[in-house]
Formats: sequence, C-alpha cells, structure tokens
Amino acid sequence: MLKHLGKSAIVQDLTPSDLMTLRRALSKTMNTNSLGNEVGRVRVILRYAFENALIEKPVRFGDFNRPAKRVMRRAKAKAESKLFSADEILKLLDAASVPMRAMIHLGMNCGFGPADCGQLRVDAHLYQDGRGFYQLRHGFQTIGGQHGDYLATRHIMGHRDESTSAHYREKIANERLRAVTDHVHGG
Repeated sequence: MLKHLGKSAIVQDLTPSDLMTLRRALSKTMNTNSLGNEVGRVRVILRYAFENALIEKPVRFGDFNRPAKRVMRRAKAKAESKLFSADEILKLLDAASVPMRAMIHLGMNCGFGPADCGQLRVDAHLYQDGRGFYQLRHGFQTIGGQHGDYLATRHIMGHRDESTSAHYREKIANERLRAVTDHVHGG
C-alpha cells in the first residue's frame, strides 16, 4: 500500500478512487489469485483500523473488490499446470536430504502440506519455478481425484466435510483409502 499510495497518505482520507489506483497498480505485477488475496488483505487491514478506533470513520471501498469468480476461473483455465511430473519428483527425491525425502513422499502419497509435516526448512531443489511443496498436495488431489472416489481423496487430505451426509457417515473403509493411494502411486 505504501509503495502505491505513498507514505504520507492519510488512511481515513482514502477514497474509492485511491483504492482503485492501488488495485490497477497491483494487477500489473500479480496474477488474479494473488491480486484477490492482496485486495482481501488491504480490506481487512482498513476494516481493522476502523473497528479498533485507529481511524475515525470507515474507509469506503467502492469497487475495490477481489477479481470476479468468472475472471478467476478463466485465469485458472489459461494457466499452465504447476504439477510436478513423475520424472521431476524422482529428481527431487534423488537430490533431497532424508527428512525432505520423507516430506516429499508424504506430500505426494498422502496429500500432506508443509504444515502437516511441521516446520520445514526451505530446500532449494523443491522450491523452484514458482512451485513449492504445496504443488505435491495439488498433485495428490488431482491424481487421487481421477480415481473417482472423491470422498476418500478428501478424507486422506484432511479436508473438512460439513455436509449432512458427513454427519451420518461413520467412516470411510480403509480399502477405499488404499485404492486412492494405490492409484496415485500408479499401481
């Protein structure tokens, strides 16, 4: 915000026009997903400032919104896949330390993310070309979902299911979970 609005900008004097200037500037250097996240952060900060009496009046946002869902869907459809290929994963495993190798296996085979593995140190081989550990999780979801057992894939990944069906579902059979992981392994 400071870079585009200036250090001397007075927060409570910001206008919707100022915020749209910020949004336009951000859109030149960010993809639609990052832009949406940044717009969300700015809105939260400004709302927090008002709700905690740091500014006297709320900032009016006008059209300062996240990109529309249809715009996000189009951008995602146009974007190149960031999934790791099997060959790339094998190269990562060859170059990785023993703990990182375990984490890569957990990411690819179980859909674990970095938080699931605890505090991770950055490994130069895994974080490259705009891809990181979470791409392994994306890969698990994508390939596991192709098996056709969406509920088992969601369960393995730890996704919360708050549907009515989930309320009545006692468990998902281990055979279903194993079938998904076998599919991801290619076996």
